Amino acid sequence: MENEKSKSVVNFSAKFFVGALITVFALMIVSYILTFILPGGEFDRITTTSGAQEIVAGSYHAIDGGLPFWKWILSPILVLFGKDGLKIIILCTLMLILGGVFSAMDKGGVLVYLLTKVAAKFKTKKYLLLFSVSLIFALLGSFLGIFEEIIPLVPLMVALAYAMGWDAFVGLGMSLLATGCGFAAGVANIYTAGTALGLADLSLFSGIGYRFISFAVIFAVLFAFLFIYAKKIEKNPEKSRLFNSAMEQQWQESEMEFTPNENKDKALVWFVSILGVGVVAMIMSAFVEFLQDILMPLMALDFLAAGTAACFAAGMPAKEYFKAFGKGALGIIAAVGLILMASSIGYILSEGKVLDTILNGLFSFASGRNPLVILFIIYGVVLIMNFFISSGSAKAFLLMPLILPLVDITGGALSREIAILAFLYGDGFSNMFYPTNAVLLIGLSLTNVPYGKWARWTALFQVIILVVTSLLLILAYSFGYGG
Repeated sequence: MENEKSKSVVNFSAKFFVGALITVFALMIVSYILTFILPGGEFDRITTTSGAQEIVAGSYHAIDGGLPFWKWILSPILVLFGKDGLKIIILCTLMLILGGVFSAMDKGGVLVYLLTKVAAKFKTKKYLLLFSVSLIFALLGSFLGIFEEIIPLVPLMVALAYAMGWDAFVGLGMSLLATGCGFAAGVANIYTAGTALGLADLSLFSGIGYRFISFAVIFAVLFAFLFIYAKKIEKNPEKSRLFNSAMEQQWQESEMEFTPNENKDKALVWFVSILGVGVVAMIMSAFVEFLQDILMPLMALDFLAAGTAACFAAGMPAKEYFKAFGKGALGIIAAVGLILMASSIGYILSEGKVLDTILNGLFSFASGRNPLVILFIIYGVVLIMNFFISSGSAKAFLLMPLILPLVDITGGALSREIAILAFLYGDGFSNMFYPTNAVLLIGLSLTNVPYGKWARWTALFQVIILVVTSLLLILAYSFGYGG
């Protein structure tokens, strides 16, 4: 088996989860303390025809709050029985499948062969590759509302980044971060822009021109950020926050000569063909409604089939495949616990009856203020709530019934379109920073990037995006966007 003695391209180790584990557990403690400090309260809710829970504006009332200690302790398990339980189970299952498939592909030499082949092809055009890959992921997020579904591709992009002489940050940046930026810009994102505009009685195309402009500006900022960093790392790998002996080994392997192999070429044909079916399904889900409900498990099965077929086509014995698959899946189990803990934070505040109290307090603070101040309060409220509720469509049903009356009483100073723009900005970008976001934690876990290092690396980008989106909101307000 070729490259058997070399360092694996994809590794899984529980030690990389320790920093995130401490952070998330501390947040669980803070959330539990809040259930004692804040008074209990809730809004009345109605069930829409789609089955979503929508808040009734002006219905907030005080109730008994608090959470029993046993519920707090068991919250990472109890969250599986809540409204988001099925989605969490699917995400965790996907993680185990990805851990197993990548481990098997790595052991069989398929992954190394794929990466060295791509690296050889783009050796003199690596920044065109960086631009193209980043743009594709951003477009998937912005126009199709794709986010969780790109998880299977993230470890591949990280391994590709190493093959090009960069590090895992660049790989995560051109896949996970790019998708998140596109998703937040929400040009035609049916899950966030579509839901929010629908609740505001507006069409998906209302205000789309300015959303497209904001997408272009945000993507330009993203690419500049990645380009400057990639150039720095290419020139001096030791400047990477991830640099250590294992990373140095991977950079050395990126210099391997590409040697054609007939069996490996067949393996890649199988892998790309089957994976292509999943990508087509991903794109079609924007137009075929029933695909939206099954897309995540479909992507998991598609990637399992693609990786398995590739390994067998490359000549990997079944016994060796299943052994490598099991080892990879076991190595990722620690991350599953981390996802459950992160998901429990919103559950703790909701079950403790203080999440609506926080929400009511924030919007009460906004009432009667200057229109531009109200606009930024909306941005801030969504930014805060995104920490507890990562689902964009769920936040739209939760917040839009409160945002729209607040906007309407400004007498036209604020349009519904600009309020939705603030909602989109608040909903999306922080997904790639908050340790409560399951997709971020999965991406970091699968690529062995500690959360603390990721947070420090993306902090500057988050600040830049906060400034840029604030300026975009001010510009939109100045010319009466949507009015």
